[in-house]
Amino acid sequence: MTQPVNKLPYGRQVALLMDQLGGMRSNRTDKRFEPLVQWVRDLPGHARPPELLTTLSRAFSVPEGEIKRLIDHKEDTVDFESLLPRTGWLADYIQYTRYTEPPTVFHFFVGCAVLGGLLRRNVHYDKGYAKLFPNLSVILVAPSGKCRKTSCCELGIGLLRKTSIVTILADKITPEALTNAYAEKGGDATLMFFAGELKQFLGDQKYMQGMIPLLTRLLDSPDEWSSETIGKGKLTLTNVCFSMLGASTMDWLKQLPSDSFGGGFMSRFLLVVQESTPRSFPLPPPMSATLRGSLMKRLIELQHLRSKFSLTANAEDWYRTWYDSKSLGSEDKLFSGYFERKPDNLFRLAMLLAVAEDNAAVLEVRHLRSALSILDWTEAQLPQAFGQLGSNAQGEEVSRMVGQLKRNGGSMKHSDWLRRNSSRMNARQFKEGVDTLRQAKLVDFDGIAGVYFLTPDGWRL
Repeated sequence: MTQPVNKLPYGRQVALLMDQLGGMRSNRTDKRFEPLVQWVRDLPGHARPPELLTTLSRAFSVPEGEIKRLIDHKEDTVDFESLLPRTGWLADYIQYTRYTEPPTVFHFFVGCAVLGGLLRRNVHYDKGYAKLFPNLSVILVAPSGKCRKTSCCELGIGLLRKTSIVTILADKITPEALTNAYAEKGGDATLMFFAGELKQFLGDQKYMQGMIPLLTRLLDSPDEWSSETIGKGKLTLTNVCFSMLGASTMDWLKQLPSDSFGGGFMSRFLLVVQESTPRSFPLPPPMSATLRGSLMKRLIELQHLRSKFSLTANAEDWYRTWYDSKSLGSEDKLFSGYFERKPDNLFRLAMLLAVAEDNAAVLEVRHLRSALSILDWTEAQLPQAFGQLGSNAQGEEVSRMVGQLKRNGGSMKHSDWLRRNSSRMNARQFKEGVDTLRQAKLVDFDGIAGVYFLTPDGWRL
């Protein structure tokens, strides 16, 4: 077995290697193992599809997790663990969940959502045009059956239920019932939405059409929000502060109405996307009762916190420099809303880091830098995620054709690929689909071998 010829495009090299490994069954003592691992490690990260690691794992009988660790050994990326706070409530929460299987980044953002929901409007930063509260709306996104995303949410929500006066709504509810309930209570309209399965919470298409516009407005925490009803006239909610914590698969998010994106609903969420988890505990140890007690005690204390945050002079200088130098724009309309709200999310996360650390209502440079590093880390997955969310009917057909190449090791001869699609499209439609893929630089063609192959972007679709 030889390594692919390096002068070929990355996608073609990967396809050739996967073809060579396809029928191979060996073990890690094989003299070819280490050179191949080194070759894959030297590939740019964007050109290294997960399917290649799976193929290596199967060919050499090495667990896929170990393959990934070997490949990532020299990866020039930041480990999320290095971005975490070392002391305070969030640090303790990460330690409390250490021996559970959801990835650390999921636990961190659940902890942030819980803390933000608990603080309600009691803590804020005055940004001139509006008050920013530390309430977050977080959706954990992972394939079905992976990453234990729902159980991850339930750990944090369980603490909030036992320690807070915040109303937690975990059941499907109509927009009318929601506004009526708060109008009858009067006073502050604070709420934590918990959607262990977003599919169940938002329900069918007809229900979403009414609920999504309402949530879009309420998640901005307006001082006052009014609605005209048929039976009760004008209903008014005051001091609104809604947070949301949910879990979903990307496949289901793609079913949301198209105006959920253009209208800004999804851009109000922090999507935390993970494809798998490095943690595996067949027989996990009991979770620490001592840590749980300490976490609950601190949550009870923080309910009484009332703070208006300010920036230190250095923090103000740092923020101005970052804001003027950053790029918040995006040609992708699905992604642009996220960038528009990134400065506000930066403040929200920085406030949470500061509150978790102590009671001081001062944002220092380190809080802002830490918040920015965490947001930068999580948003690295967003272009691919939002690209999937924006797929339409034609996009679904394109994704299906890309999937065929993936399942065939990344490449296929023209005649074989056309035959594979003959039951769904004629030759003209097939050509149009292939042309679309090539123009989008998801697929390329090796004219000498007469083979279509996935580009690195195609592997990531």
